[in-house]
Order: sequence, then structure tokens, then C-alpha cells
Amino acid sequence: QMHSKEGEIIDFVNPVSTKDKNVETWMTEVENEMISGVRNVCRIGVESYPELPRTEWVLQNPGQVCLNSSQVHWTAEVEDAIKNGTVDTYFTRLSEQLLDLV
Repeated sequence: QMHSKEGEIIDFVNPVSTKDKNVETWMTEVENEMISGVRNVCRIGVESYPELPRTEWVLQNPGQVCLNSSQVHWTAEVEDAIKNGTVDTYFTRLSEQLLDLV
């Protein structure tokens, strides 16, 4: 697991064993698992975003995941609003989402 100073926890995808390994070997494995772990929680964040109210979703995910995953959906939603001519309605929705978090 990775632990942030803010108390957020991200699980490794696979456990890393240090037994009978050189430090360079297991530290590289830890680094790779850190990358895999962040990718995994970002994927989960993107997939779970439409399934939960945003206020709940933000509290259930680490900050980095919230920033990254919400931007994926924001980009798609802005493109749809531009294509459909509903930018004003989308702006109102974004304002409401922001106020819900404050």
C-alpha cells in the first residue's frame, strides 16, 4: 500500500516481496507497483464517476484520482455541450456541482 500524508491509501495491484532480493530489485518492483496502483485507482475513478452522486464520489476517492477522473468526464461533457448547443445549461450544472462540494 501507498499512504499519503493526508491519509489517503492506494493499494498495490500485486504484493512486493523483499525476501532474498537486492534492494535495487525490490525497490524497482515497488516503483512499478506504485504506477500500477495509481493507474488502477484512476481507472476505477473514471468508471465509478457516472454511478455515484459527485459529492459521494469525491469523498470515496483519493484527491489525485478525483482531479484526473473528473477531467476525463468534464472534457467529454464539454464537447457534448458544445455540439448540442447546451453550454449555458452545462455551466449551470457545473456551478451547482461546485457549490455542492463547498
